[in-house]
Amino acid sequence: LVSEYMSTASTDNMLPKVCAQEKVFNCMFEGDNFEACGKVLVAGSQLGLHLPMSEEDFQQECSAESKRPDSAPSKPAPAAPAAEPAAPATPAESKVCPASENSVLSVVTDLSPKCFQQCPQLCGPIDSLVSEYMSTASTDNMLPKVCAQEKVFNCMFEGDNFEACG
Repeated sequence: LVSEYMSTASTDNMLPKVCAQEKVFNCMFEGDNFEACGKVLVAGSQLGLHLPMSEEDFQQECSAESKRPDSAPSKPAPAAPAAEPAAPATPAESKVCPASENSVLSVVTDLSPKCFQQCPQLCGPIDSLVSEYMSTASTDNMLPKVCAQEKVFNCMFEGDNFEACG
């Protein structure tokens, strides 16, 4: 699904595919999973994607999809702003790379703000990699760029940083 979205930048065909595997996607809302999965949903919402923020919302989306008389995919209607997950990032955490003007970088930093707080030198290189990926949808040239800045990226593996970054 991610590859399809990155190649087309369209959500038109996604809902039927997600709802066809509803049991798999319900895992996001089970037990403690939402703490981690909710961050991904919020990140998607920050990119402008309409995503359900609760199991009830998800089931309603799929129920409505299954009742559609035609099989032609359609883009879901824009919804009201999504509710934050149980453990939202604090404003301080969402600004861990304040020099960046790349709004997509926060999608990455919000996954583990503590990692970027402990290794602030990652902000610039990660910002560049995110920008490159968003313009090319390819990871082909990223490894050499990461390896060229090995000392910067090693921060993630030093001391207590691995717990936050790993």
